[in-house]
Amino acid sequence: MRVSLVGYDPASLSDWSAISVIQTDLAQSGSRSHCLTHLERFPMGTSYPDQVARVKELMVELQKAGDTWLVVDSTGLGRPILDYLRNSGFPKQNVLGISITGGTAIGRDQCGYTIPKRDLVSNAVVVLQSGKLKIAENLPLLSEMVQEMMNFKIKVSPRGHDSYEAWRESDHDDLVLATCLALWCGENVRERQKPRLIDSRGNVVDL
Repeated sequence: MRVSLVGYDPASLSDWSAISVIQTDLAQSGSRSHCLTHLERFPMGTSYPDQVARVKELMVELQKAGDTWLVVDSTGLGRPILDYLRNSGFPKQNVLGISITGGTAIGRDQCGYTIPKRDLVSNAVVVLQSGKLKIAENLPLLSEMVQEMMNFKIKVSPRGHDSYEAWRESDHDDLVLATCLALWCGENVRERQKPRLIDSRGNVVDL
C-alpha cells in the first residue's frame, strides 16, 4: 500500500511554518521506500486560518491519488491547530498529533503521541544513510532544508536528556521537522484496516 504522509510543523507568527510530503510504500514486511515530493514554507506572519486552509487544500489534492495521512507537531500552539484539523472533515484516524519531547521514551498524551526529538531526527538520519529516501528532482526549498540539517547540534542536559537545536537562534528547523514527522510515521506506521504506530518496545498501538 502506498500512502501520502503530510508533515506539518506550525510555528509562531514570527517564525516559519512548513509542510513536507513523503510518499511511502507501507510494505507489510521488509524495507520500506520513501520519496520526498513536496516542501513548502509559509511566509512569516501567515495567519493560522490561512495555514490550515492550505493544508486542507493539499490534503484534498493528495487524497485524489490515494490514502493520505496528516502528521502535525502538536507541541505547544500546535494542539489547537490539530484539534481544528481533526474537525475539518478528514477521517480522524488519518490526522496524527505528535508532541515532541526531550525525553527518551515514546508515550501518549491527550492529543496523540509524545516522541523524543532524538527519535525523530535519528530516524531521518538512518533513512537517509540507508538510501531508502528518494528526492524528487528540482524540489523547491531542498537546499534550505539541507542547510537546516547541517545547522543541527546535540545538546545534552545535566540529567542526560538531549535535544537537537539549531546552531544559532537565527537558524530555523521547520523544514527538517516537517520532514522528520512524515518520515517517522512512514517508518513506524502499520496498515491493518487503520493506521497503527509501533512504540519503542515494538508493540503495535492503535490510534
